[in-house]
Amino acid sequence: MLRFLSVLLGPIFAKEMVEMSRRKRYYFNRVLYGLVLLFTLFVVWQEYRWRFQGGTMTIRVMADFAETLFHAVSSVQYGAVFLFVPLFLCGVIASEREERTLDLLFTTQLQDRQIVLGKLVSRTVALIILILCALPVMSILMLFGGIDPDGLWRIQGATLLAILYAGAHAIYFSAITRSPMGALVRTYWWMAVWIVGVPLVTVLILSGLTRGPMTPAWRFVMAGLFLVNPMAPFVAALEGGLYNQMASFIGFWFFPAAFIVPGAWSCFLIWRGVRRLRLPPSSFNLIVTRLRPVRSLRSAFHRFTDALARTSSRLSPFRRPVRNPFWLRARRARVYDREGYIGRIQWLAWFAAGLFLLVILAFHANELGRPGTGIAFLVIGWVFLAALTVIIAGTSLVGDRRRGFLDLVLITTLTPRNYIDGTLLAVWEHLRRTYWLILVLALFFGLTGASTWAGLFCSLLTATLFCALMALYGVVFSLPAKTIPAALVPTFLFPVLMNLGIVFFMTLRNGGGPALWVLSGLALLGAWYWIRRRATAASVAAFFMAVHLVLTSAALCWTWAVGHREYPMAAMHPGHLAFAPLDGRGGSWYHGLHDRELTMLACYWSALVVNFVWARSWAIRNFDRLVERTGMHDQAAPLAGAGAPGQRAWRRWSRQSMQTK
Repeated sequence: MLRFLSVLLGPIFAKEMVEMSRRKRYYFNRVLYGLVLLFTLFVVWQEYRWRFQGGTMTIRVMADFAETLFHAVSSVQYGAVFLFVPLFLCGVIASEREERTLDLLFTTQLQDRQIVLGKLVSRTVALIILILCALPVMSILMLFGGIDPDGLWRIQGATLLAILYAGAHAIYFSAITRSPMGALVRTYWWMAVWIVGVPLVTVLILSGLTRGPMTPAWRFVMAGLFLVNPMAPFVAALEGGLYNQMASFIGFWFFPAAFIVPGAWSCFLIWRGVRRLRLPPSSFNLIVTRLRPVRSLRSAFHRFTDALARTSSRLSPFRRPVRNPFWLRARRARVYDREGYIGRIQWLAWFAAGLFLLVILAFHANELGRPGTGIAFLVIGWVFLAALTVIIAGTSLVGDRRRGFLDLVLITTLTPRNYIDGTLLAVWEHLRRTYWLILVLALFFGLTGASTWAGLFCSLLTATLFCALMALYGVVFSLPAKTIPAALVPTFLFPVLMNLGIVFFMTLRNGGGPALWVLSGLALLGAWYWIRRRATAASVAAFFMAVHLVLTSAALCWTWAVGHREYPMAAMHPGHLAFAPLDGRGGSWYHGLHDRELTMLACYWSALVVNFVWARSWAIRNFDRLVERTGMHDQAAPLAGAGAPGQRAWRRWSRQSMQTK
């Protein structure tokens, strides 16, 4: 099969497959995926253990167990497709273009189709093989009952459609974008718009214009959304009752019909990627900006923002000259967003938030004062900010390394503190528009009464500290990384594990806390031994995550005495701590803690601050080892703001070196 694909797709596919078979990280991914499946099985078993041990092991209980495990495994692998497929595909062409190696491929006799399809299919084949590893396990589950054999193949078909859909978007934006980070941001943004944003706006408008879901207009529009949304087949295949209901109303042909539009759109994007490969990269607003009214509005907007920036710089009494060269570079130029994609998407986020508020105000004005509306807006805002933080911080220094800029800076006398602090401040310069949007939304929902001011303050502080820690972790992970996926994957895994992985320990009931503490200690010992032997992005990520778990466990271990099974896991969950105070009901925000919720939040804030200070100091101390720099550079003083003693030490060391030579 692989030989046939090599003949069909060309030598690029064969080369990529041979290289991937020799890389250790793909074997590590298979082992990690198997461990995730094993952990999912363990979690579901803990939920049903008391029913098996109580002497009630009936055929019905076994069928429920198999169905729950089937849904859990299917949801995990489906979510992993949309999360990790763009990570591995967005840089395959954009990185070649950025490093000027794509021009070498153009000088060969390779066709554009062979270049694009070879890189696309080689990555997707590896992911498909990884997904199919769970097929034997899921097939064995059918022996317990509760799983429709046809449902198993429907789930696999929906997952393969998701791989095609996400891979087509990633390869298209990789072909028309100059940088991998720009391609990654554009891929996530437009998939979120088409998969989540458009259906949500449509449902809000329909619920305001129609009387209910039983009207013909509602059914017609929902049927159209079902046929164009790639998540619809997965939802229908996962819920057997929904599938049977739609099959009885429409017919069994509705399920294969749901693959036509997403599959055709994916093929169209791949075809456009092939056609645009040799053309210069262009922005998505190129056609729109050619219109005269749009150009006039754009120039007026730029003049207004420039005048506002000059006025604020003159009137600010606390403005000091920037001494860090990395921060100064980010303030003078968009170093991590040279094409402007992140800035445009942030302004589009402002526009989308305003559009949603106008729709709710027009059709559901009474919903603005309810806690659920404020929580929904702030959750989406923080998720968007967290995704941007991970992408920008994770690609910061590894992008400078791939462009050759980091190697040039390493021969200067800048200290490691300049690197770390300056990069963090540069990341902030690219994220501040989104952060101001969240502050404006929090102020708006505070005025409408959807949340209390105390709850908003606690939520903002918790989420801000966690995002700052994510930014620092991303910068540190990008230091030893050689490729962009090697830096982005552990940076993405940190918030995913902290928000989703900890939840699984709640199934252990009262033993979840001690189990988490023991595993955190063992993970810290193993990661410490690993990082002493070799400092890679994976070892640094494992060490930092283990330290974070140990610090938060030590700060919140007293919540185990509350007596509820969700503690202390819920006390370590950043999402729960950030959004529980937004309920607006006053009183106790966390069940069972009564008047001690502020104490729990203070302990968590202290753990985050201590973790941030420790991680920054550790990265500064081990900076030379992470970037593999050698020599007597530790005696050199920084060029910016070092002072006379540092400069004299640098000149003294330079003279000694010249005399020695």
